[in-house]
Amino acid sequence: LNLTQSDFAKRLGVDIKTVQNWESGRKISATKRAMLENFSVSVKVSEKPQEKGDGIPFYENLPVSAGQADLIHITQGEHPTGYISLPGVSAIAAFPVVGCSMEPEIKPGDFIAVSPMTSLDSVDPDKTYMIITDDDRMIKHLLADPSDPSILWAHSPNYPRFPIQKTAIKALYKIQFHGRIL
Repeated sequence: LNLTQSDFAKRLGVDIKTVQNWESGRKISATKRAMLENFSVSVKVSEKPQEKGDGIPFYENLPVSAGQADLIHITQGEHPTGYISLPGVSAIAAFPVVGCSMEPEIKPGDFIAVSPMTSLDSVDPDKTYMIITDDDRMIKHLLADPSDPSILWAHSPNYPRFPIQKTAIKALYKIQFHGRIL
């Protein structure tokens, strides 16, 4: 989507001043952040951040799907291919999306921006996560298993629900934002 500030404000149901505040880097309230979590908007990728600490590292060569790959590259030698500026969104990295298991929520060609989760016990079934195991890097919703606390159930709109042992999860990231790159 290519939206003006006014169009973006209308789609979210907020004042244009609120959008201007977000773009200037002011904090987003919890209510407004919830509206943004599942809203898609086009962004540009710059070669480097405008200022130190400005921009989310984008790893174009590390796509996320239900396929094989590992996030270890982020901390072991993989360098960002660019930076995405999302004022008011707190994320440590952004990745392109391939695969269609999360359509229509997240589509192939979108990107996700993620932040780390500190506990596997605090998953919210209404949120979307990037899950890293030895074999996969995937985007799914997660549900706790009420009868077995060692299992999380992964599900998505276009893929059957399946169990993941918590011990198999190497890292868990909450998707803070998804959108399209211009």
